[in-house]
Amino acid sequence: MPKFNVYLVAVASTVVEVEAFDGEEAVEKAFDSKLPYASGYAGFDLGDWTTSSELFPQTHTPGDDYEEID
Repeated sequence: MPKFNVYLVAVASTVVEVEAFDGEEAVEKAFDSKLPYASGYAGFDLGDWTTSSELFPQTHTPGDDYEEID
């Protein structure tokens, strides 16, 4: 029986408060700020896992979700 690597994704979100003159500057400042980070072993719940083709159907196909390795 063949073996496969299956690529799963999960999404986390946060809110970053910044002062800016407009929205574009606000986004730039948010990315330049110290963003929160939680490793996979920190007990941080990322929510439900899914495939890239389900989460991003505009750019991923079901064939992108796996590869046969053996």
